Amino acid sequence: MPRAFGLVALVNVIGASFTVVALSFKVGKARKDYGVDLPTMYATGKDAKSVKFNCVQRGHQQALETFPMFLAASLVGGV
Repeated sequence: MPRAFGLVALVNVIGASFTVVALSFKVGKARKDYGVDLPTMYATGKDAKSVKFNCVQRGHQQALETFPMFLAASLVGGV
């Protein structure tokens, strides 16, 4: 194990976690801006507001889907 592996773990786990949290705040703001209430996951319709909200929501979902694989790959790569 390299001496600086702790820094690799710290940056990857904490940095990536802050990114996911920041994206969740963007979804919350988009919910207010575009009028999509919980528990609705995606907006229905093809109007501009629905499409914009769905893009923000999908970005957050994509980050959540790839987060575990990213962490595993970056921690293995750090070794």
